[in-house]
Amino acid sequence: MDENPFINWLLESPIATIRYQTMRELLNLPSDHSDCQAAYKAIQTTGAVPVILNQQVESGQWKYSQHYYTPKFTSTHWSMMLLEELLCDPFEPRFQAAIEFMLSASQKEVEKYQDRGFTCLWGNIIRYCVYAGKLSDPRLQYMIDLTAKSLHTEKCKCDWNWQMSCVWGAARSIWGLISIPEPDRTATVEQAIQSGLEFVLETANLIIDNQPSNVEKKTHQNWYKLNFPLFYQADVLFVLRLLYQIDYLDHPQAVNLVSWLESKQKPNGRWLGSSPFRQRTYKELGGPEETSRWVTLQAASILKKAKLHA
Repeated sequence: MDENPFINWLLESPIATIRYQTMRELLNLPSDHSDCQAAYKAIQTTGAVPVILNQQVESGQWKYSQHYYTPKFTSTHWSMMLLEELLCDPFEPRFQAAIEFMLSASQKEVEKYQDRGFTCLWGNIIRYCVYAGKLSDPRLQYMIDLTAKSLHTEKCKCDWNWQMSCVWGAARSIWGLISIPEPDRTATVEQAIQSGLEFVLETANLIIDNQPSNVEKKTHQNWYKLNFPLFYQADVLFVLRLLYQIDYLDHPQAVNLVSWLESKQKPNGRWLGSSPFRQRTYKELGGPEETSRWVTLQAASILKKAKLHA
């Protein structure tokens, strides 16, 4: 399709989602282009998406019935996160069944733990529920309101982060809230996104400048790698993905992060990916080369858009 070896390497991926997003994000092909349609069909019928869906049981859960959160990273919640990333058909009946299960199963916990900093979880749930077309569901609306307030007022203060504000939680909260179409965002949600972004950008810049931050006792090593997939965690690439999705790469505090990402590019035009949880999730997400393809696709898409603002 293309004479560029870099693009061809991405298009040679056995993972249909990588091929599809390469065509859409880097080659600017419309979704109704025949090659895009073929790749989208392949997403639904080959590789990780059907494998993950086929492990679901009738109740809308995956086979681990103890809880939707454990074991990491193959139980219901994590499987749904991956299906959204992979571009599973949002109206696939099994995907919809799992949405209903998650909204029902998490409802009491949202109320019980509303002051304990679980918004990394809620942000991720919001993400795949909005993707599934459930924005108007009252259970989701309650979760959105809770997440927005936690993000804006406390920057996702968390018991598991020594009662400090949590940049991972903030990033994941934003990940969920920005999936809401802009016309449907309340003033509370917009305010939370903006204040959350300022917090996340400030922290990420401190980290890559090797300065101490006020939100981590010790900087996690994954901040300095390009990781995929991540689950409740975040890294610089993930922060840039947030900015990419809301067209925020021209923000003054994004410049340093974009330069850092560009500095990680190899002479062959690729980026080296890391997959810290590969052994704990679905093997169909691919080995080391596919991880590098995932992060290369994301990094190249970010730099392409960033240069449009330069």
